[in-house]
Amino acid sequence: MPFEQISRFDINFYAVILLIILLITIYLKSDVYSFSNKMFKVIIFTNISMLVLEVLSWAFDGADGQFAWYLNYSFNFILILF
Repeated sequence: MPFEQISRFDINFYAVILLIILLITIYLKSDVYSFSNKMFKVIIFTNISMLVLEVLSWAFDGADGQFAWYLNYSFNFILILF
């Protein structure tokens, strides 16, 4: 990926880093094991997954080849499922 494409996703990279820091903080400081705490962790994992899938989807968008088309279509499908 050229630098221009990577710079397009810098917000996604920062968001993933911040969500991972938040998740680590929750695991280190977590004294309460409630349903809402578990759901919050699931929401964080879902957001991280969606950010990664969006980057992968944009990376294969417009790429040459049938395999890149299938990957783009698959990543978009999974992103919409989330």
